[in-house]
Amino acid sequence: MQVYEAEIEDEIEAQHVTNQGIRRELFEFISNNYGPKKTETTNVSMKIILKDDIPVYQSARRIAFSEN
Repeated sequence: MQVYEAEIEDEIEAQHVTNQGIRRELFEFISNNYGPKKTETTNVSMKIILKDDIPVYQSARRIAFSEN
């Protein structure tokens, strides 16, 4: 098993925006208005009822190179 360390970047990627004025406005808008919010929990629950005791299983299937 391999575990990779992920880097967290605080930068906003907007290279696809070619107009510098619009890019600057976009950065300002995101910087001033975006704030991460804590996720909320609800009292909704789900119960799955199966009709029989046969396990639900589907074997993996390979895709041909031309279908990729």
